[in-house]
Amino acid sequence: MKVRIINFENFGGVYSDDFLLENENNVINGELVSEWTLTEILPNTQFKTPKWNGSNWYEAYVEVIVVPEEISRMKFKIQIRRSTIYSYDIILTYMQNLAVTELFTQDDKDELIDRLEDAVSFNRYHKDFINLANMLSVSDEIKDEIFIEGNKIQ
Repeated sequence: MKVRIINFENFGGVYSDDFLLENENNVINGELVSEWTLTEILPNTQFKTPKWNGSNWYEAYVEVIVVPEEISRMKFKIQIRRSTIYSYDIILTYMQNLAVTELFTQDDKDELIDRLEDAVSFNRYHKDFINLANMLSVSDEIKDEIFIEGNKIQ
């Protein structure tokens, strides 16, 4: 088995030695088969877009995951329940029982509880969401996951 390399980097398919021998004098895809650039190194079958760097195949496909800035309250609540952290009700109870400190005033606490109880949507980058997540020791990855996966809920 050999792999065709098109334009010195693009994956052109996997071909058997028999196919290459039988078709060496045929023009396929605009090029004489005997003049194809070939390698015996097969790309990883998990690669979506394999590229050749002259000695090995690498994955050229990069999936860009966009973290939604905002999701609805319903999606937020469902995703919180599905996630590995806390349920929405536990978070609300936690906030109601949270002690007031010099850094976290009663007004801060009341406002955050109001937002949790009455918000139409939640913003990933709002200071109150970030503060709450930090109080609960939620990592940035989990915060992102809440909004990415929550946004998928129908």
